[in-house]
Amino acid sequence: MSAIDRLIDALHGHGVRASGRGSWRARCPSCGVRNNGTLHITEQADSAVLVCCFKSECSAEEIVAAVGLELSDLFPPRDSHGPRGKRRRLLTDREALDMLDHEAHVLVLVASDIQRGADVTVEDCARLITATARISYLRQEARS
Repeated sequence: MSAIDRLIDALHGHGVRASGRGSWRARCPSCGVRNNGTLHITEQADSAVLVCCFKSECSAEEIVAAVGLELSDLFPPRDSHGPRGKRRRLLTDREALDMLDHEAHVLVLVASDIQRGADVTVEDCARLITATARISYLRQEARS
């Protein structure tokens, strides 16, 4: 079963509908928002699956865990017997820059709160950790 088929099957009951070629929308199983368009799902040319919650910014890990999958289920199996060349990037340059821009804005917003003396919540700290992890991921993607 392909990565997209595994995810679509797991999202049964979350209002999955096609929204274009290789693209779907659904309710996010992690945050439980009732809007059918909050979760965007895209199948990449290499059969990897990208997920993005536009309402609550749930992480991919949270989204797949909510339907009983793991992050590795979003990717096609690796061919351990094939040639070992440079792996294909999972994001286009534009997608990587958009993600970096978004995470930079998160950092600026929390830094602004700190500078104003506002309390930094546990959720803010968790989101900073997520932003840092995503930026590290982007650095690794750029090096691949």
